[in-house]
Amino acid sequence: MRGAVRLAAAVLAVLVVPACSSLQSSDPSADAAPGAGDAGTLQVAAYNFGESQIVANVYSGALNAAGESAEVKTLTNREIVIPAAEQGEIQVVPEYAGTLTEFLNKQVNGPDAPAQASPNIDVTVKHLRKLADQVGLVVLEPAPARNQNAFAVRKEFAAEHNLTTLTQLGEYSQQSPVSVGGPPECPARPFCLIGLEDTYGVQVSEFVSLDAGGPLTKSALEQGMVDVGLVLTSDGALDQFGLVILTDDKNLQASDNIIPVVNAKADNDTINKTLNAVSAKLTQEALRQMNYAVDWERQDPATVAQSWLVANGLA
Repeated sequence: MRGAVRLAAAVLAVLVVPACSSLQSSDPSADAAPGAGDAGTLQVAAYNFGESQIVANVYSGALNAAGESAEVKTLTNREIVIPAAEQGEIQVVPEYAGTLTEFLNKQVNGPDAPAQASPNIDVTVKHLRKLADQVGLVVLEPAPARNQNAFAVRKEFAAEHNLTTLTQLGEYSQQSPVSVGGPPECPARPFCLIGLEDTYGVQVSEFVSLDAGGPLTKSALEQGMVDVGLVLTSDGALDQFGLVILTDDKNLQASDNIIPVVNAKADNDTINKTLNAVSAKLTQEALRQMNYAVDWERQDPATVAQSWLVANGLA
């Protein structure tokens, strides 16, 4: 890999706590089996990365403030969490609309089912609710905050070449092909390198295998080892690396807004009202700030979540 030694040194020189790092949950029995907890206490699932733990603690804190006993249960992946929610062992899950739509689409309609997630969040949620109803889940209102694939460049690079959109990047690359960094699977994924080339006409001079929007990609961009890198829209550290996201002006990426999902048998008006109120106030900037506090300042997800709830009148 080009610049591997310099890149390794750059990463070691930066204090980074990746989103998938092990973090303390507000629930001391984190990583236990689904459904563990006091009878009558809502189990709010969190995946084992910072952002999910933050939002799970936001949901749990808001529910407790509304009179519904709730606690966070940190688990691992969607293959464990969603079946547990369908069976009622987990009652509430903070999810991502587009990703969950395709997960349930494959579960309900088979592995070769045509995609139902859309760049339009309203269309995605419409399909998601129909799928969720078939497996005993209720889908509430999506938040403006989302975690989607995006492509970033250095701020200096964007300013020098007048780039604000991916269409402009494609036009620029016709004269000066660009190097792209991302996860190893990126060249085979329609929302990654294939999408850049097919949807935006980006001419790629070189692909560098790095990570999925993590410290390797951000450091490679910062050091000028790649021109373009795959990042995540909710990443709170992009400014720290001097990076800017180019607008996906042709809507390559499916909508992946954060959305509450509830077991149908556990659902009630208090849960609906409370979590919909959370969604209404959970903005993209708020999510980035909370991610930064946890991933960079190493604050506890439950503490960060509680501060946000208090600031927004939800605690």
